[in-house]
Amino acid sequence: MSRWLVAMPCMAIVLAGCGGEGVPPPKGQVLAVVNGEEITMAELRAEAAARSTLDGDDPAVQRRLLQDMVGRKLLVQAARRDRLDQQIEYIVNQRRAEEVLLADLFIRSLGQAAAAAPETGVDRYLQANPKVFASHTIFQIDQIDARIGDTAGLKQELARARTLDAAAALLTAQGIVSQRSRTEWDSLFMPDELLTKVRRSPPDTPFVHSYGDKIVVGVVTAQAEVPIDPARRQVLVRQSMNTANRTAHVEEQVARLRSDADIRYQTGYGPERRDR
Repeated sequence: MSRWLVAMPCMAIVLAGCGGEGVPPPKGQVLAVVNGEEITMAELRAEAAARSTLDGDDPAVQRRLLQDMVGRKLLVQAARRDRLDQQIEYIVNQRRAEEVLLADLFIRSLGQAAAAAPETGVDRYLQANPKVFASHTIFQIDQIDARIGDTAGLKQELARARTLDAAAALLTAQGIVSQRSRTEWDSLFMPDELLTKVRRSPPDTPFVHSYGDKIVVGVVTAQAEVPIDPARRQVLVRQSMNTANRTAHVEEQVARLRSDADIRYQTGYGPERRDR
């Protein structure tokens, strides 16, 4: 009798999916189910986009990403069991993440409504600014890439490194895996802050650029100014003008929303008054 009492719970677990036996695998848009929570193809694509994964359609890459998502799902489930989702740190950051996402989506919708630059405007702009987009700089970069997280003080130490070998040694001493490579950077596709930093970097002296929890330590080994043909200049100017139009349209709409809103500040926290 006791044998059956012991065996029955195990049988129930098997029927419910113990070890995945007897339960049909996910199909369609559902790629995995983790303790009853689904992971869909849409979520996998969003994960690839968030990581800027260019080969997100590669089955091998998808499998790796999916395993990362499964691991994160397990961690999240464990955190919820420990009621960490009720801590103020989580609540505040969750609210911020939602606000950032919604604000970005609204800004994107506003940008799509902005007027495109007319062809005549592009021609007039080029005539008035003959040096704009006349050339671009191609940088040859010897670089080290690493994911450093919140390692305290490491960015400052890397900024003081005199050579890439010294930077690599610092990362190794911290137990951080890095990758060294030689790449080519185009000034047309570099953020203004990074472009300024690279242009001001002394010869053979490393510069440090961080984004998120990642860092690049690089040295410019060569650079060249490359002319841009007239047709490409037309495209670049039009893109630049369209971006300016979108920015102006968004700023106008935000100013209107601000003027129509009821906004009250605690003393000392309001916006600074500008002298007229």
